[in-house]
Amino acid sequence: MRLSEVQAILYGVIESSNHLKIEKANSENIIIGNILAFKSFINDISVLPFFENEIKFITNSKLYSTSQSTFTIRNDIGYSIYKTAEYLNNASEALSKVLEVMNPNIEENSIFILLPCTNDFKALVNNLTAFEKSINQVISNDTIKGQLRIKRWESGSFWVELMLGSQAAVSLIAAIAWSATVISKKYKESQLIEQHVRSLEIKNESLQDLLEKQKEVNSLLIQNEVKNIQVKHFGSNEDNENFERLRLTTKTFAELIQKGSEVHPALNAPEEVQNVFPNFKKLGSIVSQIKQIEENTSKSN
Repeated sequence: MRLSEVQAILYGVIESSNHLKIEKANSENIIIGNILAFKSFINDISVLPFFENEIKFITNSKLYSTSQSTFTIRNDIGYSIYKTAEYLNNASEALSKVLEVMNPNIEENSIFILLPCTNDFKALVNNLTAFEKSINQVISNDTIKGQLRIKRWESGSFWVELMLGSQAAVSLIAAIAWSATVISKKYKESQLIEQHVRSLEIKNESLQDLLEKQKEVNSLLIQNEVKNIQVKHFGSNEDNENFERLRLTTKTFAELIQKGSEVHPALNAPEEVQNVFPNFKKLGSIVSQIKQIEENTSKSN
């Protein structure tokens, strides 16, 4: 998980109103209050792996046997729950303050890229260079008015934040990343088909014919995806030089995604911007935007 993701999760949940409260206590029992607000806080931070043990203790405790906001419980059990709850609140607050210092404000016109994980320094540089060249060649023009620069690396990771200089550049790269994901899925399908066909011991001539047809299908997919991007973001698909730049960028993205790369919007980007980036946690649900456009057009007609 990126540090900026952790920061975004903690932002807005660090409030005194989220703490459990000891409302009354005697020698045998205590009454714990503000349970519903605390449970909401727990739900928000439950995705953070470093609080796993404490959250498991809380959610398995008697605190989760009630749907009320107050609960009477035996002293020893109640104070154990309260102590763990205070640790979670205080640790979250301290971590949030540290991340505010470590991570400067994220700008909307930026994206995050995960480079393929490797121990080979040359491969790392080559992957970063491939992204740099492919992005620069499509956003540095009078239509998109983008400008690429590295803002920062995520500490201890292969994540890098890139400034693109304009909202149009962010939208274009989102579209390219989406199409590249569709193409990457097709590449994987082609590889599986090729493996299956080879296992059938088909005659060499027939095998080559099948493989050539598969290449033609992939090439047509790339062409259609790029034409769609060009029309949507440049207003026309008649500029052959621009088409070729978009094609090479989309193909490069697809190859890097196959190696493990991901492309994400800034965490504070508007929802409408975040929605046009592919969700790499749900790659199976990513489908071509062309099909959706055709369906929407036919429905409107």
